[in-house]
Amino acid sequence: MAESSSVAHFNIGVLLAKDDDLTGAEDELREALRQDPGHVEVYIELGKVLARQGRHREAIDLYRRASELAPGRADLHQVLGVLYRRTGDLYAARASFLEALRLDPRRADSRRDLDETEESLRDPSLP
Repeated sequence: MAESSSVAHFNIGVLLAKDDDLTGAEDELREALRQDPGHVEVYIELGKVLARQGRHREAIDLYRRASELAPGRADLHQVLGVLYRRTGDLYAARASFLEALRLDPRRADSRRDLDETEESLRDPSLP
Protein backbone atom coordinates (compact mmCIF):
# COMPACT_ATOMS: atom_id res chain seq x y z
CA MET A 1 0.00 0.00 0.00
CA ALA A 2 2.82 2.42 0.83
CA GLU A 3 4.31 2.04 -2.67
CA SER A 4 1.04 2.96 -4.36
CA SER A 5 0.69 5.92 -2.00
CA SER A 6 4.21 7.05 -2.89
CA VAL A 7 3.39 6.78 -6.60
CA ALA A 8 0.19 8.76 -6.06
CA HIS A 9 2.08 11.55 -4.28
CA PHE A 10 4.67 11.52 -7.06
CA ASN A 11 2.04 11.76 -9.80
CA ILE A 12 0.16 14.54 -8.02
CA GLY A 13 3.43 16.41 -7.50
CA VAL A 14 4.28 16.19 -11.20
CA LEU A 15 0.81 17.44 -12.16
CA LEU A 16 0.98 20.32 -9.69
CA ALA A 17 4.38 21.31 -11.07
CA LYS A 18 2.93 21.36 -14.59
CA ASP A 19 0.20 23.67 -13.28
CA ASP A 20 2.89 25.92 -11.72
CA ASP A 21 1.79 25.10 -8.17
CA LEU A 22 5.39 24.69 -7.07
CA THR A 23 4.65 24.76 -3.34
CA GLY A 24 2.04 22.03 -3.67
CA ALA A 25 4.32 20.06 -5.97
CA GLU A 26 7.17 20.30 -3.49
CA ASP A 27 4.95 19.07 -0.65
CA GLU A 28 3.69 16.08 -2.66
CA LEU A 29 7.14 15.15 -3.93
CA ARG A 30 8.68 15.39 -0.47
CA GLU A 31 5.97 13.05 0.81
CA ALA A 32 6.68 10.63 -2.06
CA LEU A 33 10.37 10.80 -1.18
CA ARG A 34 9.65 10.19 2.51
CA GLN A 35 7.70 7.08 1.60
CA ASP A 36 10.14 5.80 -1.02
CA PRO A 37 13.64 7.29 -0.59
CA GLY A 38 15.07 5.05 -3.31
CA HIS A 39 12.91 6.37 -6.16
CA VAL A 40 15.29 8.22 -8.48
CA GLU A 41 12.58 10.02 -10.42
CA VAL A 42 11.26 11.67 -7.25
CA TYR A 43 14.66 13.24 -6.61
CA ILE A 44 14.73 14.47 -10.19
CA GLU A 45 11.24 15.97 -10.18
CA LEU A 46 11.76 17.60 -6.79
CA GLY A 47 15.08 18.97 -8.06
CA LYS A 48 13.28 20.48 -11.06
CA VAL A 49 10.72 22.13 -8.79
CA LEU A 50 13.39 23.62 -6.54
CA ALA A 51 15.44 24.81 -9.51
CA ARG A 52 12.37 26.56 -10.92
CA GLN A 53 12.13 28.38 -7.59
CA GLY A 54 15.76 29.45 -7.85
CA ARG A 55 16.79 27.09 -5.05
CA HIS A 56 19.76 25.75 -7.00
CA ARG A 57 21.86 24.49 -4.08
CA GLU A 58 18.98 22.36 -2.82
CA ALA A 59 18.34 21.12 -6.35
CA ILE A 60 22.02 20.17 -6.64
CA ASP A 61 21.74 18.04 -3.49
CA LEU A 62 18.77 16.19 -4.97
CA TYR A 63 20.41 15.62 -8.34
CA ARG A 64 23.59 14.42 -6.64
CA ARG A 65 21.54 11.87 -4.71
CA ALA A 66 19.78 10.81 -7.91
CA SER A 67 23.15 10.36 -9.61
CA GLU A 68 24.31 8.18 -6.71
CA LEU A 69 21.23 5.98 -7.16
CA ALA A 70 21.59 5.91 -10.97
CA PRO A 71 25.31 6.49 -11.66
CA GLY A 72 25.10 5.65 -15.35
CA ARG A 73 22.67 8.43 -16.25
CA ALA A 74 24.50 11.11 -18.20
CA ASP A 75 21.43 13.36 -18.14
CA LEU A 76 21.74 13.79 -14.38
CA HIS A 77 25.33 14.97 -14.68
CA GLN A 78 24.31 17.35 -17.46
CA VAL A 79 21.67 18.94 -15.22
CA LEU A 80 24.14 19.09 -12.34
CA GLY A 81 26.54 20.98 -14.58
CA VAL A 82 23.87 23.51 -15.49
CA LEU A 83 22.92 23.97 -11.84
CA TYR A 84 26.53 24.40 -10.78
CA ARG A 85 26.97 27.06 -13.48
CA ARG A 86 23.95 28.89 -12.11
CA THR A 87 25.58 28.98 -8.67
CA GLY A 88 28.87 30.17 -10.12
CA ASP A 89 30.77 26.97 -9.35
CA LEU A 90 32.41 26.59 -12.74
CA TYR A 91 34.88 23.92 -11.66
CA ALA A 92 32.08 21.66 -10.42
CA ALA A 93 30.11 22.44 -13.60
CA ARG A 94 33.10 21.42 -15.71
CA ALA A 95 33.47 18.14 -13.80
CA SER A 96 29.77 17.38 -14.24
CA PHE A 97 29.82 18.05 -17.98
CA LEU A 98 32.93 15.88 -18.33
CA GLU A 99 31.19 13.06 -16.47
CA ALA A 100 28.13 13.40 -18.69
CA LEU A 101 30.38 13.11 -21.75
CA ARG A 102 32.27 10.17 -20.28
CA LEU A 103 28.95 8.37 -19.86
CA ASP A 104 27.58 9.47 -23.24
CA PRO A 105 30.15 10.97 -25.62
CA ARG A 106 27.41 11.90 -28.12
CA ARG A 107 25.74 14.49 -25.86
CA ALA A 108 25.94 17.69 -27.87
CA ASP A 109 24.49 19.75 -25.01
CA SER A 110 27.20 18.57 -22.63
CA ARG A 111 29.92 19.29 -25.21
CA ARG A 112 28.54 22.80 -25.83
CA ASP A 113 28.14 23.54 -22.11
CA LEU A 114 31.62 22.19 -21.37
CA ASP A 115 33.12 24.41 -24.07
CA GLU A 116 31.29 27.47 -22.70
CA THR A 117 32.35 26.65 -19.13
CA GLU A 118 35.98 26.19 -20.12
CA GLU A 119 35.88 29.50 -21.96
CA SER A 120 34.55 31.16 -18.81
CA LEU A 121 37.28 29.53 -16.74
CA ARG A 122 39.93 31.01 -19.07
CA ASP A 123 38.50 34.49 -18.50
CA PRO A 124 41.20 36.39 -16.55
CA SER A 125 38.58 38.51 -14.78
CA LEU A 126 37.40 35.48 -12.79
CA PRO A 127 38.77 34.93 -9.29
